[in-house]
Amino acid sequence: MITTNRMAAVDENAAALGVPRKQLMESSGNAVARIVKDLVEPGARVCIVAGRGNNGGDAFAAARFLDGYDLRISLLGRAETIATDIAREVSAYEPRSQSG
Repeated sequence: MITTNRMAAVDENAAALGVPRKQLMESSGNAVARIVKDLVEPGARVCIVAGRGNNGGDAFAAARFLDGYDLRISLLGRAETIATDIAREVSAYEPRSQSG
């Protein structure tokens, strides 16, 4: 089982090896998007719920990789209380208008 403390240690080890946290979020988001694309037909509605921590950053990164889906993303909590790393992902996410 991966606990919060263990995941934090993995993140710290990756940073010590020169892998920036942003790259970890991009990789995680891309992996989630690939799974969604394997399981869900293009054009289908996909709902993503993101927390205020770094996993929320992964969620916003995943949203950027999901072109062609009717995407809804919700941030739990107040935007001004989010972690710095997720703030970058939120600001990088630009919702695309859906036709229909």
